Parts: sequence; C-alpha cells; structure tokens
Amino acid sequence: MKKLFLSTFLLISISVNAAEQPLEKEFHRLVVLDQEQKILVVKIKDTDFWVTPGLYSAIHDDSINEKLIKLAAEYDLTISQPILKGKFKLINGENTTNRYFYTATKTNELLKLPSNIESIHWLPLNEAMNLITFPHINILLNKIITSDDAIWCASVKRYREKGQYKAKLVDDFKPLEECESHK
Repeated sequence: MKKLFLSTFLLISISVNAAEQPLEKEFHRLVVLDQEQKILVVKIKDTDFWVTPGLYSAIHDDSINEKLIKLAAEYDLTISQPILKGKFKLINGENTTNRYFYTATKTNELLKLPSNIESIHWLPLNEAMNLITFPHINILLNKIITSDDAIWCASVKRYREKGQYKAKLVDDFKPLEECESHK
C-alpha cells in the first residue's frame, strides 16, 4: 500500500511539475540543399513521419546557428552558414509556437543516419513535398524555397480531419519586418 501511495504521489508530482514548465518552445527547421537544389528529407525512426531535420529550443538566440550546424554534423554533413528564411506562428489547437525555417547548402558528400532517423532522401522540391507528412511544413517550405531572398512571416493552423493531417494559412505571407512592426 505504501508503494502504491508513493508511486501515485510521484506521478502526481511529476505531472504538476510538467504542467508548470513553459509550453512554448521554438522549433528550428533546417532545410539543407545540395548543389542541384535537392532537399534533404528524413524519415523519423519508428514513425511514418517524413520531415526536414530540425530541433527544439526554449528560446531563439545567437547560438541557434551553431546548434543547426551541429545538427547537420549528426548526418556527417558540413553545411554553409544557415540563413533564416522564415519566422512562422504554428497554431495547433490551443497552443501557438514559433517555427523558424533556415536554409543551408551542404558542402561535402558524406552522409550517415543518426540514431533517430530511419531513412534519408535528397529530392527536388515537388517530390519532397509529396513525401513530407505534414502539410504545414509544405506550405512554409514552398514559400521559402520558391520566393526571393526576403525573410517571411505568417501564421498557419495545423489540425487533423478524418485522421488526415491538414493545414491552412491564417494570414498571408509578409516580409518579417512587417510582422515585427505590428507587435
């Protein structure tokens, strides 16, 4: 009985502490291109999810580029300096998070599978978008790859409908400075 009480108490304590943690984390998506403008697309191990590499961070700071370069190194890739191409709001139910998209060019031919990745492909944009699981990534990826050198902002809503992942723009794409000036 004591063990059951302690286990229940620990579970409640962990749940309460987790609830006190800030939910808003930022996600930084690294879009790696090769010299033919093919995009690195990866399948996350033990899932059906195809995405581009990325990482979560509690805050957006100057160390993000270093973290993205280290992320590429997990694939044995050496890349150019990552360039910010978009800052987007992702609305997922009641939660809203920032999603940053960066582009970089690979500078070597080495490639390995990190432990959490099952498969890797280099694909042209249209084929990558056909393979990527989440429509919100495709909407944002298409904008940053097919547009000029502006840094873009927008809000996109992610949801599921009849078991299918869906997404739609909540507001139009704008240059980042226009979004930042309305805060």
